[in-house]
Order: sequence, then structure tokens, then C-alpha cells
Amino acid sequence: MQIRKSRTLLLHFETRPALDLGEMLRGTLSFHAQDRPVATSMLTGKSRLLHDVEVRFFCQLSSLDWIPSESAMERYDMESAAIGDFLELGFLIGDSQDSAIRLLREREERFAAMEWDAYAFCYHMMNRTKDTDAFENLKGPNSIEGIEQKETANDTPDYYGMMSYLSNQLRSTAFHLGPAPTHFFEVPNAIERRTIPSPKHDGPLFRLLRKRKTVRLFDSQNPMTEEELSTVLYFTLGCQGIAPLTEGVTALRKTSPSGGALHPIEAYPLVLNVTGWTPGLYHYNVQHHRMDLLRNLDSAEAERLAVIFTAGQSYFATAPVLFILTARFQRNFWKYRRAPRSFRVIQLDAGHLSQTLSLVCTELGLGAFFTAAINDINIEEILGIDAVEEGVVGVMGCGHPVSSYALSLETLPYVPGEQLP
Repeated sequence: MQIRKSRTLLLHFETRPALDLGEMLRGTLSFHAQDRPVATSMLTGKSRLLHDVEVRFFCQLSSLDWIPSESAMERYDMESAAIGDFLELGFLIGDSQDSAIRLLREREERFAAMEWDAYAFCYHMMNRTKDTDAFENLKGPNSIEGIEQKETANDTPDYYGMMSYLSNQLRSTAFHLGPAPTHFFEVPNAIERRTIPSPKHDGPLFRLLRKRKTVRLFDSQNPMTEEELSTVLYFTLGCQGIAPLTEGVTALRKTSPSGGALHPIEAYPLVLNVTGWTPGLYHYNVQHHRMDLLRNLDSAEAERLAVIFTAGQSYFATAPVLFILTARFQRNFWKYRRAPRSFRVIQLDAGHLSQTLSLVCTELGLGAFFTAAINDINIEEILGIDAVEEGVVGVMGCGHPVSSYALSLETLPYVPGEQLP
């Protein structure tokens, strides 16, 4: 088998305290900082400490030219077991037809073909999570486990208890870490400060903006209608117009801005409680304003996926529909190749969609949310997508809030310049 160094290998140093043996022999227990070389594969997300001979091996091995594995072991004084380990971790690429080795080779080829910027790719791949719980540090009756026990006991989930925990997080943080950075920011070096007139506009858009808020708990007895779902999809994600530019290139006009007018974001609705619809996982087909079914689900399975997708935030499973947002990276990289900002722009696109969803839902009398606390890898596995080509960027959702919705942060009216309480 021939091998070469992976183009996605990252070599860095990890600083850890190490026992000072000399001081210990003199009767003093002390530590000093020790830098240890670490290799990380951006293809697999796996890391491993390296020995000096292994560091030299990777520094001298080419990422472009193949070399027989036997020659590499002889030339660089490497053991066969280490070569096998590096192939499995994704540090090395091999031309073997072994399924695991071949899949990593093909994945790296897609990375190179898509013109990823290496730093953006590192950020994207190393920030994906699997099976995480947003409340893993929360214990007691209001934990995820506690809620599940209450559901089993009396079928009444204590979402209010969970939200009470959330509302106390800021107070707890302030208690342990001190006051937060100032609420409002004022530059100290202004050469002039000029108060501007208060705005007088009070039209429908401005009233809508004042009403917009995040909702986390929805009324299971009040499902969304198909018409509401259609309206939300069309005015948040749908195409409002087209501009043919040249052969094979058409610009789309949507209700949210997108970097380069490329609109790379796709939506996969997870339907839980829509009148006339069986729960399931769909893809929203923008061209035909159509829902394409990917997986039939029963209600319990749909709710379970909603909790897994949103990293244990079980209240989001009360939403009639969740929208899994992904990005088709090639759509952006076709125009902006190996550009670090291209990946940042994709995140901004998702933020624009979140605000548009909130405004559309507020107009319809619905509540909406967006969360980035998600299990990307779980979602990728369910959707059958490869993060090199299409990655998860967030989850939105909407529905009718519970009638006595008390889980939003209640705010007092504020007039610019007023003294804070």
C-alpha cells in the first residue's frame, strides 16, 4: 500500500503542567509548563500526542507524493502499528481499497475539490458535536432525566422548571464570576456627543419589530395548520424572483439577504404537529414550493429526534415543526474559493433567516426560535449528508405559544438615556 500525509493534518502544541523532577528530588513539589506536540485530523476530528520521531516523520512526509508504506517505515524509522494507527486516525491517506481507508481518501479528495479554506474547514469540522446535552451540568428534578421521570410518572413535563433554571443562569454566572460586561457600551474617546431625535414612526413594521420575541414552549393542543406552514416556508425560505445571468447561472431573490446572492442554505423540516400531516423528516424544495418526505416517523420518534437534534433542549420538542438548516458549501465556494470569509458569510445567512422567520411568525401570531446548541453529527447521520459538502448551521422552529406563556424574559419599557434600575 502507498501512503502520503493528509492535507487536512494539523500539527500544534498543547501546554500542560508537568512535574519538575529535579525540584522533587530536592524535596520541593513544583510544576512547570510543558509543550507537547499534538496531531489532529480535520477529516475525523481525532487527535493524538506525537513522539519526536513521529513529529519528524510528518514534517518530512509529502502530502502530494505517494510512497510505499514499507519504504516510509524504513526511511523514517516507523513501526507498522504506528502507520496503521495514523491511517485510522486520518493523519495518513492510503491507496488501499479497505473501506475505512478508502472513505477517508475520498473525503479528502472532496475537501480539495471544493476549494475549502483550510482555517475555515478546521473551525467547521472541529466545532461539530455528537450526543451532547446542553444541560449536562444540570442535576436534580429539573434535569433532562428528571423531566423524563416526571413524564413517565404523570405525563406532565416540567418545562417550567427547566425554564426557571435557564432564567437563573445569568444570576448564577454573576454570582460566581462577577458582574457582566456593561449592558450598554460607550466609547471613551469621542470628540463630540450629539443626541439624536427620538423616532416617530409607528407603522405595521415597527409594531411588528416591538412584538418579536423568542418562544421556547408551544401549545401541543393547538397544532399549526398546513396554510401556516406553507406561509412560513414561502416567506422565510421561498424564492420570490429570479434573475437569469448567463448559461447555468441564475440569481434568486429571497426575503433575506445572502452573501454574493448565492443563498446556500437548505431547510429540512422536522414535522411534529401540523394538522393533516404525519410526523416525518422532509426537505423543503424551493423550486416547486414542495415538501419532499425523507423519513416517516411516529410522534414519539419525532419528539426524540427533536431533543437529540437540539442537544437535550426538550422544550423544543413541543414545537409543531423544526427547520434543520444546512449549507451547501459548494454553492458559495464556486464563487469564493479558499476564502475564509465565505464560511463566515454562511453563518450570517443563517442569522438573517432566523430574524425573517421571527418576523413572519410574529405577523401570523406564532412564536419562533433559533438555536445553535445542536448535535451536528447526529443530524448529519440522520440526513445522510457529509459535513465536507453540506454542513448543519442551526435549527429554527415555530408554532403557537402556550396560552399563558410565561417563559419569555419579561422586559420593562426603556427610553434612551434613562437610568437603569
